Amino acid sequence: MFLQQKSRHALCHQPVSLVKIGEISKDVLIDSGSASNLISQDNFKELIQRGLKAELEPCSKKLYGYGGQELEVVGQFKSELSVNGAKASAQFIVVKKRTVPIRVFNCG
Repeated sequence: MFLQQKSRHALCHQPVSLVKIGEISKDVLIDSGSASNLISQDNFKELIQRGLKAELEPCSKKLYGYGGQELEVVGQFKSELSVNGAKASAQFIVVKKRTVPIRVFNCG
């Protein structure tokens, strides 16, 4: 899963769902082949400004996007995730760039 800045309309050709992270609603791009839940640093800051109660913790994982480019990991946080009424605890990795990796491989 990767959080997007774009509107739901702009992403209508991609598998986008409205989810709640903590109590904050956000459109997310679903990538069922991704090894991790990713969020850009800008989106994380926005969620915090909107009231998300989450602490950014260190993260030593090395992540690589499709094509082998390494993603710059800023940290990680844990939050409740709600989708269509179903709730679960989810770990999110915060990455520096706002671009969407097609698939993320977790190497550590």
